[in-house]
Amino acid sequence: MKYLSSAYWDAGSRNRNEDSLLLEVERTFRGQLIYGMVCDGIGSLEEGEKASGYILEEIHSIMEEKVLPKLINGRSLFFARRILLQAIFKLYKQFAEYAVYKNINLGSTFSFLIIFKKRFLIIHLGDSAIIKIKRNKSKIITPIHHNTDGSLSHCIGNCRYQKPYVASGFIHRNEGFLICTDGFIKRKSDYAYGLNPKDIESEEQIEIRLKEIGKKLKKLGEKDNISAIYIVPRKDIFIWK
Repeated sequence: MKYLSSAYWDAGSRNRNEDSLLLEVERTFRGQLIYGMVCDGIGSLEEGEKASGYILEEIHSIMEEKVLPKLINGRSLFFARRILLQAIFKLYKQFAEYAVYKNINLGSTFSFLIIFKKRFLIIHLGDSAIIKIKRNKSKIITPIHHNTDGSLSHCIGNCRYQKPYVASGFIHRNEGFLICTDGFIKRKSDYAYGLNPKDIESEEQIEIRLKEIGKKLKKLGEKDNISAIYIVPRKDIFIWK
C-alpha cells in the first residue's frame, strides 16, 4: 500500500515562520509507513519558533529510535500511541521548567498523523487541525482547543496540561488527510479545493495545489504563517481486500 504526499510552508506576511512541519515516508517489508506533524509556535509568547522546532525534533527522534523499529517488527499503532503520549507529557514538563528558568512563557500546538497499512493514528493539541477530504468535501476532524475568549486551552507549554485528543481508525477509499496550522483554516476557505483524492495523480500535483490554496488565502487577507501537509492513497495501486 502506498501514499502520495507533499507539504507547503509559508511565512505569510510575518517576518518569521513560527510553524514547523515534518513529513516522513518509510518503505518497509510490511508496506509503506508515513507520518506527518505540524507545530505552530504561539506567536504572542516568547520563543515560539524555538518551541515548535524543538517539539518536532524530539518527536522525530522518538519516532525513528523507539517507534518505527517496533512497528516494523509487528507492534501495533496502540504501542506508538503510548510512547508518543509519554513523550508529550515529558515535553510539557520540560517546557514548564524552561519557562520558569528563563522567566518567560512559551508553547506550541501539535497535530500528528501516522498511517501504517490501512490504519491511522491522530494525536492533537491546540488550534492547528487535521482535515479529512473525501471527494470534494472537507471536514475538520480534530477539536479546536480554544477557551471562551479565543485563547488556546490546550498546547505543549504555556497551557495547563491537558490530555491530547487521540483518534484512530481505518483509511477508506478516496480519502485524504490534510494536516495544517490555523493560518490555513481561519479564512474558512474551501480546504478541499483541488485536493479531491480521486483527482490526485502525483506528489507534484499536491505541491502545486497546496501553493494555490496558500496564494488564495493570502489574497483573502490571511497574514499568519501558513503550513500544510497532504497525504492521500495512491489510487492506481491501492488494493482493497
